[in-house]
Amino acid sequence: MRKMYRMEPFEVTKFIEEDKKLEGCDVPYRFGKGFETSYTLNDGIWTKTEKGRIWEITFRSEGALTLNFIFRNFHLANGSCLYILNEENTMIYGPVTSSLTTRVGSFLTDLVSGDCATILIYEPYDVEGETTLTISKVVHGYRSFSVNMANGLRNI
Repeated sequence: MRKMYRMEPFEVTKFIEEDKKLEGCDVPYRFGKGFETSYTLNDGIWTKTEKGRIWEITFRSEGALTLNFIFRNFHLANGSCLYILNEENTMIYGPVTSSLTTRVGSFLTDLVSGDCATILIYEPYDVEGETTLTISKVVHGYRSFSVNMANGLRNI
């Protein structure tokens, strides 16, 4: 059984119009809308396996070109790993391991193609309960980086 959370629809054209007005200004490139969230390991589903357990949570933001996630309180226990898969299973992000855990506890994922993504965490039984995280933001990507990145490189 999969637990899915849907982001609220929003008017993408308003964001695109604002972005056009800001072209050429000295402002950061905006590629998406971030949804403030506070999902934790209590909000997903845990499934037991032979050597550990797997946590799963799915997010959908209709019409997104990409999704990415910002975590706080992020700590993967030794031997644990995190993956993110898009709905079509054509893109897998990970494995993210405990070696990428920072003292600050923040972590930002790469972009995952599509408007639906599932986050999976494997945690061995000998470290059960040591993994922590809060998904503090889900970002709905509505435009790509390619044009802006190419323009930036020309200016170097």
